[in-house]
Amino acid sequence: MRPILFALLCSLALGVFASPVPHVVRAKSGGSRSPSPGATTPKTAPCEFAVAVHDRGKLLATGTKGIVYDVQKLYKNQKAVVKVIPENWARSTPKEAQNLAAVGQLLDWGYKEDGKEKTHYLLMKNMGIPFSEVKPKLSEADGNTLIMAALERYKKEFQMTNNDKNPGNFLFRQVGGKWQAEIVDWEKGVWEGKSAAPAAPAPKKVANPQHCVVQ
Repeated sequence: MRPILFALLCSLALGVFASPVPHVVRAKSGGSRSPSPGATTPKTAPCEFAVAVHDRGKLLATGTKGIVYDVQKLYKNQKAVVKVIPENWARSTPKEAQNLAAVGQLLDWGYKEDGKEKTHYLLMKNMGIPFSEVKPKLSEADGNTLIMAALERYKKEFQMTNNDKNPGNFLFRQVGGKWQAEIVDWEKGVWEGKSAAPAAPAPKKVANPQHCVVQ
């Protein structure tokens, strides 16, 4: 074999059997890449939650630490209300969320950051209507009786008591054809169970609803 041909064949063999270089595929413009192992993607609230806290209807109540609105669409197939809490009123929001979870009224909760401003949201089950709307059907004495019964019922069923007996903290609804009161403001609620109080789910960061498409 001629020396030149032999050298050429050797160089080709080295090129074939040398350690291969990892193949890199570049994403086309507008494409996306899979995250590398160990990479994390920031978690934001599902669109359904983001739309719910912005899709406010009727103003239901105003308090010293929040404003409650009706939510116009069903949330997880349930009627809901949303409590909007500015950051400077939100110190007790995690505790209130935990109490709401303990009595089965919390649907979701979270916050939205807009520059330096931060707003908190408690998305809750709609538990009824205020006494002013049932007053023609119930007397003041009836309302007070239902409130006392609610305090006893929540203590027995959920091991939760509420030291704030303001009538505005109660709503009324019919269950089995009979009126009953429901405690809906749990900021000052107290857990009296022997074990640790049930934990609330982690708060969600509210996405911009304009970026959401809800089926």
